[in-house]
Amino acid sequence: MRLIKGSKLNKEQKLKCSLVLFVHTMLLAHDRSKIVDAIHIKMVDDLDFFNSYPWGKRVLINIDVSEE
Repeated sequence: MRLIKGSKLNKEQKLKCSLVLFVHTMLLAHDRSKIVDAIHIKMVDDLDFFNSYPWGKRVLINIDVSEE
């Protein structure tokens, strides 16, 4: 987060970085072998789409897969 706060990004860019960081570190944190998925970076360019994406469903699918 310090990198985002101290950067020369505008507010919208900081928001987008924060959203991707949250998804990667909190919602999908169980998969530590991956770097930030490029699809999430593309998704955040459309904030309406990103915010309406069924993240809860995605998390549950990942939990089911990791338990197998």
